[in-house]
Amino acid sequence: VPKFRRKWSLIVLMDEGCAETCQAVLYETRQVRKALSRERDRTQRVMLIAGDFDRATVELQHPDLIILTAESPAAQAVDAAFAELDRAYIYLADPLGNLMMRFPRDTTMKEIHTDLKKLLKLSRIG
Repeated sequence: VPKFRRKWSLIVLMDEGCAETCQAVLYETRQVRKALSRERDRTQRVMLIAGDFDRATVELQHPDLIILTAESPAAQAVDAAFAELDRAYIYLADPLGNLMMRFPRDTTMKEIHTDLKKLLKLSRIG
C-alpha cells in the first residue's frame, strides 16, 4: 500500500458507521495534525472501516482523510496486519509501515501531539 508507506500515519479502526465516537476521534486526529504546523506534511490520517458509513459526509468534514473500506484493495492488503488490533486505540505507523505506538481513544490531543512532535523531530524518515 504505497500511501501507507510514505508518511507517519495516524490510523483509526472502525467497525461500521461513523457516529459520535468516530466523529470525535476523527476531529481529534485532525486537530493533532493541524497543530504540527510545518511538520504536517510528514503525516497523514487513515481510517479503516469495516461496515457501512456516510462516506460523503466524512469526506466533506475530513478532506485530508484517507478512507479504506473493507472492500478496497488497499484495505485488503493491510487487513492481515490490522486484523488482530484492538479498535479502542488510535495507532501510529512510521513511513515504512511499522506500527510504532498506540493511544487509547480517550488520550488527549495534547498528549498525542507531544509524542508525535517528538518522534518527528528525532526521525529522519518520512
